[in-house]
Amino acid sequence: MEVNLANKSSFNYDRAIEGEEYFNGSNRRVLTLECPKEKETSIDSLHSVLSSEANTKTITLTNGEITNAFDDYVILLSIGIKKRFVEDPDLPPAEEDYIEIKLGKKTYFEKQQVEQAERLTVLERQLNTLLKK
Repeated sequence: MEVNLANKSSFNYDRAIEGEEYFNGSNRRVLTLECPKEKETSIDSLHSVLSSEANTKTITLTNGEITNAFDDYVILLSIGIKKRFVEDPDLPPAEEDYIEIKLGKKTYFEKQQVEQAERLTVLERQLNTLLKK
């Protein structure tokens, strides 16, 4: 199973859960990814890729023939190594490490603030152009 980001980078995942969590004063939609801890996948490289809003604007999860798209999960809430029990009846109980990534959506108010700032920037440029004439 594979995670594909907007910048064409990808990495493997074992499980994805979409839910809601309280973060930074607001309840927000959260996408939690559980990824295998592999030698070629470092937390630092994942952190640098997932910290960019442009990269996480559209996330596609591919699971065989099924593809799910998730939009606007642009806030990296957390990334780290966790432990889980390996459930295999043929093996003794054991734990394994995995990488947990939590990405959150901006709230409606946060989106409105960004749009308002962009509109003010455009108006400021237009005003500066008029004043130069």
